[in-house]
Amino acid sequence: MRARIHRLARVLAIALGMAVLASLSCAAQSSSPAAPTAPVSGVAPASPANAPNSDVATQGEAAPGAAPPGDSQSHDPVYRSGKGDIVPQGSSIPGLGGVPGMLNGPAYVEVGGDDSHLSGPDAAPGSSWNDLYVRGALSSTKNVINYEFTHETRFNDSGWYYGAGWTRTLSQSLYAELAAGSSIGGQTIPRLRLDAIAHLKTLARKQLVLGVGVGYDKSKTVNSATRGQLSGTYYFDRFPVIAEAGMTLTHANPGSILARAQWLGVTEGHDKEHYVSFRYEFGREGYELIETSPNTMPAALFNFPISNYSVNWRQWIGLNWGVNVSFEHEGNPNYHRNGGLIGFFLDF
Repeated sequence: MRARIHRLARVLAIALGMAVLASLSCAAQSSSPAAPTAPVSGVAPASPANAPNSDVATQGEAAPGAAPPGDSQSHDPVYRSGKGDIVPQGSSIPGLGGVPGMLNGPAYVEVGGDDSHLSGPDAAPGSSWNDLYVRGALSSTKNVINYEFTHETRFNDSGWYYGAGWTRTLSQSLYAELAAGSSIGGQTIPRLRLDAIAHLKTLARKQLVLGVGVGYDKSKTVNSATRGQLSGTYYFDRFPVIAEAGMTLTHANPGSILARAQWLGVTEGHDKEHYVSFRYEFGREGYELIETSPNTMPAALFNFPISNYSVNWRQWIGLNWGVNVSFEHEGNPNYHRNGGLIGFFLDF
């Protein structure tokens, strides 16, 4: 309990600092000309390098993060955090707005943490599940560079996960994502994760975005997995609503296991106001590593059913800052997890 209080205190201290920075930023904007703002078109989502930490996903997951929502008018991609939620777009990065070729488009930074309660056969006394994270993104007209650093604890194992991704707008109808992630410490955190996804905007108003992708995981033991993914995202014209669905097929080793999972999602809201999202994932997990006892080798769980869901609320409080809150449930025969997240974000 004391450790949880200390973690929450650190998150709140960082959030207070961000609020002060936001207030200073607003004051500076009101007393000086606004910096040039890059077009929203071409701003792309954060990469799925963070998917081992997203929603209820784990390494070797049956379904990585869902396809990103986009601007309701252009249907271009927007930022997406490692948790799968929509992240804000803002003005140019201070100091870079007038430098040609630099990452002078919308950017953001977010800090936060989450904590979960574990129960079930593999949730031994003393097991915990929590994260402390910093994530963000920088952009130009056709590129987005995103990053994430997370200290995560899973059961009796902990370490640092770090990842980065690059999203490139190739044409008015096509954009692509490349991502990579790795870790320091933690036997259950992936040694390597790679992802590549291509997105095609279709229909007369480009309101349907189709995605196809591949991925690879390598653990710090003998386990590994390759993935294929199909997804679709639809932007409604008359309502601020985005619907999405997708499927992932995972091939996990050892054992040559095939596992399929599907996800459904819906998002409502406007940029600079709020976003409310719901996501449901069901099917089978390829494999997952858990360390049920301290200082022991992790155990591998293979080809088991999953039923996961999450609800996320992202609310702007000021012009360029706000709060991100979510509830997550992860259910399978081995353990159940119920947890909450709170994060604070700042637009640039």
